[in-house]
Amino acid sequence: ADAADYEALAALPDVVAVHPITPKQVSNTGAASVVQAVQAWQDLGNTGEGVSIGIIDTGIDYTHTDLGGTGSVDQYDTLQSYEAQPAPAGVFPNAKVVGGYDFVGDSYDADPSSPAYQPVAMPDPNPLDCNGHGTHVAGTSAGYGVNADGSTYTAGYDGGVPADLRIGPGMAPGADLYALKVFGCDGSTDVTMQAIEWALDPNQDGDPSDHLDVVNLSLGSDYGLADDADSMAIDQAMQLGMLAVLAAGNAGDSYDIGGSPGNAPRGIGVAASNDGYGIFDGWSVTSPEGLLDGVRPGLRSQAYSDTDASGATKPDVTGDLVLAPAGNESACAPLPAGYATGRILLIEADGFTCGSVAKGTNAVNAGAAGFMIIGDDDLLETGITGVAQIPGILVTASDGGALRDAVAGGQTVGVTFGPSLQDAATFTDPDQVDLLASFSSRGVRQEDGAKPDVAAPGVTLFSAGVGSGSGGVTESGTSMATPVTAGVTALIRAAHPDWTTEEVKADLMNTAGHDLYTGPGQTGDVYGPNRVGAGRIDAEAALNNTVLAYAEAGSGVVTASFGVVEVDQEQVSATKTITVANKGTRAAVYRVSYDALVQQPGVRYALSAQRLTVPPGQSRTVTVTMTATQDDLLKVADPTVVTDDGRQFLGEASGRVLFAPTNGRGETLRVPVHANPKPSSTLQATPSEDGSTITLAGEGVANGEPLDPNSYTSLVSGFEQLGTSPEMAQCTTAPASDCYKSELERSVDVASVGVASDALQYEDAGLYFAVSSYGTETTPLAPISTSILLDATGDGVWDYEVTTTSITDYDLPLVVVADRDGNLVGPGGEPYVAPLNLYDGLVDTNVFDSDVKVFGVPLSALPEVTGRITFGVRTTSYTGTVDDVGTVTGPTGQVELAPQAMSFDPTAPGLSFTTDGETALMVPATDGTELVVTQDAASYAADTAVGGDKGAMVVLSQNSGAVGRTQSVAIAPSAGDATVTTVPPADSTPVDPTTPPDEQVTEPPAAEATESPASEAPASTEAPPAG
Repeated sequence: ADAADYEALAALPDVVAVHPITPKQVSNTGAASVVQAVQAWQDLGNTGEGVSIGIIDTGIDYTHTDLGGTGSVDQYDTLQSYEAQPAPAGVFPNAKVVGGYDFVGDSYDADPSSPAYQPVAMPDPNPLDCNGHGTHVAGTSAGYGVNADGSTYTAGYDGGVPADLRIGPGMAPGADLYALKVFGCDGSTDVTMQAIEWALDPNQDGDPSDHLDVVNLSLGSDYGLADDADSMAIDQAMQLGMLAVLAAGNAGDSYDIGGSPGNAPRGIGVAASNDGYGIFDGWSVTSPEGLLDGVRPGLRSQAYSDTDASGATKPDVTGDLVLAPAGNESACAPLPAGYATGRILLIEADGFTCGSVAKGTNAVNAGAAGFMIIGDDDLLETGITGVAQIPGILVTASDGGALRDAVAGGQTVGVTFGPSLQDAATFTDPDQVDLLASFSSRGVRQEDGAKPDVAAPGVTLFSAGVGSGSGGVTESGTSMATPVTAGVTALIRAAHPDWTTEEVKADLMNTAGHDLYTGPGQTGDVYGPNRVGAGRIDAEAALNNTVLAYAEAGSGVVTASFGVVEVDQEQVSATKTITVANKGTRAAVYRVSYDALVQQPGVRYALSAQRLTVPPGQSRTVTVTMTATQDDLLKVADPTVVTDDGRQFLGEASGRVLFAPTNGRGETLRVPVHANPKPSSTLQATPSEDGSTITLAGEGVANGEPLDPNSYTSLVSGFEQLGTSPEMAQCTTAPASDCYKSELERSVDVASVGVASDALQYEDAGLYFAVSSYGTETTPLAPISTSILLDATGDGVWDYEVTTTSITDYDLPLVVVADRDGNLVGPGGEPYVAPLNLYDGLVDTNVFDSDVKVFGVPLSALPEVTGRITFGVRTTSYTGTVDDVGTVTGPTGQVELAPQAMSFDPTAPGLSFTTDGETALMVPATDGTELVVTQDAASYAADTAVGGDKGAMVVLSQNSGAVGRTQSVAIAPSAGDATVTTVPPADSTPVDPTTPPDEQVTEPPAAEATESPASEAPASTEAPPAG
């Protein structure tokens, strides 16, 4: 339904609530062996027979021999030509794909930015895949396997499978598949929930007792919220008995970037690992002999078609290599015309600082017949797009290095690649087993909801190729790891049809006993729960296990996740209870221990028992107590997090509770543990009677060396408050643009707006804004955007937009300035870029899990600003909720300044604030710190406020949410009384403290700056290499 239908939907008698939906995007032999599925077939005779798996995806090519079809390409083409009509009897449903539905039609695309945008779903009964993603997923989860001759493998699984299969069986080859098509041929979808509801009640009689056993959702949206409508639907489905296995996302190592619905607390979120095996496109060296023998692995570019306009297969490309020129080895800059005429250009990936499209385009313009990119490593994790004009291929760093050295040494090196070598190279490297895929998303961190849950192979998996009859294709992604896990989950369900979904999930996680590593050969650092959950799954271990351990029984989360813990007392303690249930027939006796993976000074975990006996058919509990000591806390990152280039990072204490059997028999069970503790100050601002000073009182934080990357130091900033806004209501049954839909979205609700200038202290002055909200934002990179619009010329039309952006796959929120056309601007015509909150990750400014943000811009980046400005603030959530302070929606739908906007003169600030002569912007603060208030009476009188009276806005960045990070102080236009008001903090449930803290005293630093903090962007804001 559209937003216009919300009220009508809410009025229906069966509707409890209406929630917005975030558009989702489509995010075997080696994998089956690595996760021990093959051993489960052979040793236990369990292939998932009798279990149903729903593939909520792009549909399934049921003509493929791996999926019960005839293998006729002509049949697929014919069916595709009338895809909206029912398939002939016996073709669909068939013995493998036993049912399904197309919820949208082939032309559907819910992405409004797509040229093919077509949001109207046109359902039909034929869920034939026209994309390929769903077919690949289906084959990985439960395909039969394909013989070398292209026929369906039917010889059984309990005695092993032939080594020469064209496509290996899926993880649960005996399971039935349902094709639930929610995507068109391309694009995104808004109808995931309809498919979940169908899977809960396939015969649509209102009784969910016929629900599918497992659903696979290899889709999601980055930075999705755990109370996204689809995530909530997943939690409901799990409670009704349907197991939901979900992709964690492919957005890499950024905090909270894990996607929805993969972050649904009860669902099974899956990260991607490497299995050390892959089937790739081939290429070979034609000369000189002996340089690199045999067919070598690579990934050919996708934009180049293997067929011409008549449908005939194009020939392979063959030619001599030429190195990209010195200084332009990555071919990111144009090459001289004719530089590579008739030859194959050898290009360095160089971290893909520019993409394969740019590299390929420059190769075309240089006359190349093809191009070859030398990868940054030997993993071949992700493919390349390339260009339509010439073919390209990505090769391993080892092979590419050998070619480079030979050409550089003067040899003439010829290579060939193309359609004849498709899927011709098999690559095996045991050292790659249990390497984490670099693209696998770091998960969310909320209490009782840390993600992901497990990891599974998802790199270079070879599975059924759509429309190929019997062929396969190699794909990588958490989309591929998810069906591996869904298949193993089906095996567990087949073995234990009476277990609850929470118990099946616990079994899968408890027995995920394989660590994931940063280095090859299982070396380097071990990844913690926020990246890989419990570990890499093991089907045989799960099927042999009958004792289950899970935190907070009934919650469905398994992991003991404490979330963000604000330590505003001397010590803070919190507990989680792990239930250990023995479903077997023998007593189980365990040694209980905590295995720390990510250690944070000042945090310790204690267990209530070191030995545990659980009689058969009974359960016992173990309490995990986390204690954080305020004065000892330091900000130490997960060792697998790269903190170079000023990246923002979090302190973390995480690991696993281990239950090791005392008799050496059975599995050592794992329960992940995760927390993000941080010390929090309790400072309060108190004005003097005449309003000339504001003094801080209370407990500050001064852990470690001030302004050191691993320290926590209370910081204070002073602003002139010119904007306030009342609390927004929460939507009840009908979402709208003026109410927030969920607590996790509440940071869209603006509380106050402040502005400051350091023109009195610095010649190269800066302009600063503070925006606080009533809700806490887990990350400023989340889908809540803040725009500050400035009118520099006094005509009522904004000239500049100050907002945030980020570097892809990197936690470094940045402030940028754009003009009305969206062009980035800055001093000297170069785009201005600087960290949010004035500092990058080398200084903790509490950028995560906060309700206030500080934006700094030098006036030199705003050349039209010569005096008084008017400005307004708009925040927008990913669901369309907006909050305006001095802004409105214009007649064309574009945001504009309101007639009554805020006004301020950055060249003559009405109020300015200093501490010891230094501008009070992110300066250390403690009990007794004094802010001197300087008032320009004329300018202050001319300043205009929106929503309430003007005054001072004191930002205490490290304060706890319970105390409030933003406090308002009324400053009269002339000397007089001043009062203080704390902006209502976001709702929070602080952990119960124990004893009061010791007093802390930190001397503020002496003034030493000679430039405005906003006058230049630090070198660390340079974008790191893209992966």
